This record gives sequence, C-alpha cells and structure tokens, in this order.
Amino acid sequence: YQRRVRDIFLNEMGTKTKAIFAKCFLSDPLATFNKCSEESLLLFKDLTAFMKKRVQIEEEYAKKLQALKQSVSPAQYLKSPNCTVARGFLSIVEELTRSSEAHVQFASNVTTFIVQQLDTHANEYRGRKREIQGSIQSLLKDLQDSYNFVNKTQLAYHDANFELEAAISGHDRSLSRNDPNEIARAFSKKQQAQAKVEKADMEYQTAIEMANQRQDLHYGQLMPVLCVDTLSLIHISE
Repeated sequence: YQRRVRDIFLNEMGTKTKAIFAKCFLSDPLATFNKCSEESLLLFKDLTAFMKKRVQIEEEYAKKLQALKQSVSPAQYLKSPNCTVARGFLSIVEELTRSSEAHVQFASNVTTFIVQQLDTHANEYRGRKREIQGSIQSLLKDLQDSYNFVNKTQLAYHDANFELEAAISGHDRSLSRNDPNEIARAFSKKQQAQAKVEKADMEYQTAIEMANQRQDLHYGQLMPVLCVDTLSLIHISE
C-alpha cells in the first residue's frame, strides 16, 4: 500500500521537493509533519522577533531625535547676528519633529500590519497544526490497533492449536488404555479443542481482512489527504 501510494504521489506531485516530502511523509508521517511544522513555526518566531526589534529601534531612534531637538533653544539663536544661518539651523532642528513622527508612524505600521498579523497567523498555524497532528496520530493509532488485533488473534490461534495437539495426544493415550469413560472424555476434549481452533482461525482471518481493508483505506485515501494538508500548511507559511 505504501509503495502504491508513493508512486501516485511521485506521479502527481511533479516537483522533486514535493516527491521527496511525500516519500518521507509516507514512511514516517508524524515525525515528518512535526519536523516541517516546527521549522515553519520557528521561522514565524524568528521573523516576528526581528520585526519587533526593528520596531524597538525605530521607536528609540524617534525618542533620540526628539531629545536632540529639545536640546536646542530656539530663542538663543534668534538673537544671533547671522539671522540667515540661524533660521536655517532652526529649520533643520524643527525638521527633527517631522522625522521623529515619521519613524513613530513607521513603527506603528510595522506593529499593526506585520507583527500583529504574524502573531495572528502563527496562532492560526498552531491551531491547524494541532488538527492535522491529531488526525495523523488517530490514523496511526487506528492502524496500530488493527495490527495489534491481528497479533492477538494469531496468538490465540496458535494457543488453540497447541491445545488441540495436547487433546489429540490425550485421546490417543486413552485409546491404548481401553477405558470407555476415559476415551469419551478425551474425545469430547478433542472436539472442543477442534472447535476452538476453528473459531480462532476464523477470528484470525477476519482480523487480517479487516487490517488489510484498514490499510487500504488509510494509505489509499486518508494518508494522501493528510499529506496534502501538511503541504498546504507549509505553503501557508511560505
């Protein structure tokens, strides 16, 4: 089933990256998903931290510009004999206010349109990640449960065969003793063991059939959907 689905992905995905991802996902879906999603969340975290630092720098720079402006007393220069130079200097000083406001506005815009959006997007990403992660875990548990049931019924079938062999040996020994009561008891035990074997064999075959159907459903239908969901989640971060 895994090989068949992998071939489907290789044919439909097209690009080399997606094909490699599909191979990894099908061989170990949970580990592949966790690795890719954690890398994307780390990227969100790094980018958000970088933009917050940029906002901090802009705000600190704006404050320093304001402090620089306030360090100059316009009245002191208005009395200067060289009025042209004084007015030019005061004009430069006054420009610091507009420059400071521009940096404050830039910081505000980055916070509103980038940082907050990144935070919102990261939270949505985490929520979607938990949904897909839960689906993968549920799928794998369902498959494992079906395999465990096969193993359980197989062991029961083997145990029943051991009991049947013991019952057959007991019946053979009773025949050599020529005791009708003992022969009857041994024969009854043999029949019970035979019935138990037949029942265990039926349950074992049913478990195998159910496990095969479950595999076909999961690897043929559900796993490809989860793989596509995971790729779409990664593309959202991009």
